[in-house]
Amino acid sequence: MAQRAPLPCRHPGCCTVVGDGSGYCAAHHADKAAMHRAYGQARKGRDAEEIRFYNSSAWKNVRRTFLVRHPLCEVCEGQGRVTPANVVDHRQPMKEGGERYDFDNLRALCVSCHNSITARQTNERRRDPFASRPASPPRTMPDDYTF
Repeated sequence: MAQRAPLPCRHPGCCTVVGDGSGYCAAHHADKAAMHRAYGQARKGRDAEEIRFYNSSAWKNVRRTFLVRHPLCEVCEGQGRVTPANVVDHRQPMKEGGERYDFDNLRALCVSCHNSITARQTNERRRDPFASRPASPPRTMPDDYTF
């Protein structure tokens, strides 16, 4: 039986050649589990309702139809580049009250543009978590309250 060709370690920046099929050298084999845990932690930001929505047949149909009508990345097209779109993004995120199926709230993007826009939105929410929420009315004391 033929053996696999040795490949470099999958850890970023490591050039050690690995021939055992694990993908990681001895120094980074323990890091493999930590990286998978970190990825899982990042994905936990999605709640069950959001996951059900993106897995629903209704969303898949809307997404497919939108990509047929808008085959190019909107951002790249605006910069004079021709890049096929493969992600449908909500202009106003659903978490901030954006309409789920409204074509006016959707845009076709390539993965690169989607990731940069989503990262920017996430960073803005982290910096000011209350910015996207509507302001609550001022609290007033009842008329019959005495000090």
